[in-house]
Order: sequence, then structure tokens, then C-alpha cells
Amino acid sequence: PFVRMLIVEMGFRFPLELLEMPWLVGSFFLWLLVYRRQEIHAMLWMVMIAGLYKSFEGIVIYLRVGLGWGLLTGWRDALLLSMMVLGAFFAFLIKPEGDKVYQRVRIFFFLLLPGSMFTFIGSTRRSYVLGAIVAIGLLIFYLNRNERFRVYSRAIPIALLCCAGAMVALGSTQLIDRFVSVSDNPGTESSGLYRVIEFYSVSQDVAERPLFGWQMGRAWTNRTLLDVEQVSNVVPHNTYLYVLWRSGAFGMLFWLWVMITMFRMHHRTIRAARTPFMRFLAIWLASGTIAVSTAGFAMSITADRLKNFYPFIMVMTSFLPGAWPPRKRFRTRFQAPEIP
Repeated sequence: PFVRMLIVEMGFRFPLELLEMPWLVGSFFLWLLVYRRQEIHAMLWMVMIAGLYKSFEGIVIYLRVGLGWGLLTGWRDALLLSMMVLGAFFAFLIKPEGDKVYQRVRIFFFLLLPGSMFTFIGSTRRSYVLGAIVAIGLLIFYLNRNERFRVYSRAIPIALLCCAGAMVALGSTQLIDRFVSVSDNPGTESSGLYRVIEFYSVSQDVAERPLFGWQMGRAWTNRTLLDVEQVSNVVPHNTYLYVLWRSGAFGMLFWLWVMITMFRMHHRTIRAARTPFMRFLAIWLASGTIAVSTAGFAMSITADRLKNFYPFIMVMTSFLPGAWPPRKRFRTRFQAPEIP
């Protein structure tokens, strides 16, 4: 959309969206310039300390305000909280084998799990709960036989027990109720109904301009007979729908290329890991990409977890062994062969 504004419209504006999707790229290069490969351990502890703070914040909000519509709803920290829960899950499966640094990381995740699960479930972020489930389902294939056995015999039962314990502590089944209300009838749940109307209306615009999409700043109009308040009339609650709406099929191909590149990088880092700690880091960071990719179907690009935090994960992944494929040496047609 930014290139379209400069070339097609032959001008420059400051629409709201100018600071959304382009900032994802800006954040990536910002973190890449600030941190070095040798500081990946410090980056890990920064994420963990942030998870500790947000878990504690959610508990304080619950004690002072109550559950309401969901803890940390306005802060949009579901990706961070899901990675805290997934960190404990995969740390339980991958043993340290004498690595003292990794042992401390495991203890941190285990001790934080009750608080992070409490805040994660209390936030009622359905998209990231599904993202965590999808991440576990896909990354199981990268575990060895013994680790897979622990998934079904211990890890999943413990995770379900912690989830049930969090709902008991909250005194609410609000997360389950929100899932059920959408599957039974979106009309009984306002956010679900809004997303259905939004998806239908924006899809009509996409069908009118499928190749290059519409310019930034154009609002979508409700094309149904149902009356709903438009929470955001320029940014839909669906990252993929937004890309199609603003840049058409060409923009979607570029976005899919970015995501496929990240998945290939995760695959290489997991395969190249030679220590339990590196295996844990590679699988844990891959779970973040899977979670944010799944949540993208119900998450707008204005979410700071996509613009600011996910590029941090991308940079951390790029620092792992095997992240970049080996460079190929090309020989020109007239280059003489090397003499042994």
C-alpha cells in the first residue's frame, strides 16, 4: 500500500496505517541493529522477565478490578503470555543434560507457569489459545521418541490440569463460553458477530479489486442489514484480510513469502541444534511464529505484539545456528578453475 500511494496516487499522505504494517519491517531492523548474535541469552532473559512482569500485572488487575471482559485486554500481550506457557511446555519435554544455563531457564519457566497460565487463560484470547494448540501439534514432529511419549503421558495432562486450575482460580469459564458462543451462534457474542460482518463486508471490496487492492485510508462499509458499531473502519481484525484488502493478491504473495521464509528458517535452526538448550530455543521461537500466524486470522495489524514483539522473535531466530543457509559460490563462465 505504501508503494501504491507513491506511484499510483503520486503523492504522500500520513494515514493511520502508515505506522502499522511498515513498522513491522522497521522494528526488525531496529532490533537487528541494537543486538548482536552473542547477546541472544540476554534477549531470552528480556523476554522471560517481560513475561514475569505481565503475568504479575494480570494477577494484580484481577485482584483489584476483577476479570471483566478479560485480563490485559487493552494491553494485547497474548503472544508473550502464550510463549511463557509454551516455554514451560517444551522445557518440560527437552531435558537439560547437565547444561546449567538451560537448567536455570527451565526452573524460571516452571516457577512462572501458574502465574502465566492464570493470566493467559484470564485474558480470554481465543486466537492465541488456538495458536498455542496448533504450535504444539506441529512441533511435536521435531521431538524424538522419548519426548513424544512424554507429550501424551505427562505434558498434555499437566497442561490441561493447569488450564483447569486457572479457570477454577478465576472462578469463571469465560474462555470456554467465548469459544462455544462463536461455534453455536456468532450473534450471541458481540466480537464474533462483528468479525463475521467485517469479514463479509471487506471481502466484497477485495472481490472488486483482487490484484492490487484499495488505497490506505479507505474505510469499509457494512454491507449487511445488521447494525453494528464499527470499532475500526480502516483496519479489519484479520491480518490476511487486511493484506488482501490493501494490496491484493500481489501483497498477499509477498506476505506469504515472508512467513514461508520464517518457517524455513525455524526448520533449519531446529535441525542444526546440537545442544538441548539450542533445541529448546529453536522450537520455542518457532512456536511463537506459529502462534502469531494462527492468531493473524483474528488479529489486526495494529496489535503491538505483531509490530514490535514478533520482529524481536525474528531477530532472535536469525541469531541461532543454521538460521541462514550456506552461501553458494558461483563461478562465472570465463573464470578459470582453481589450481590445487
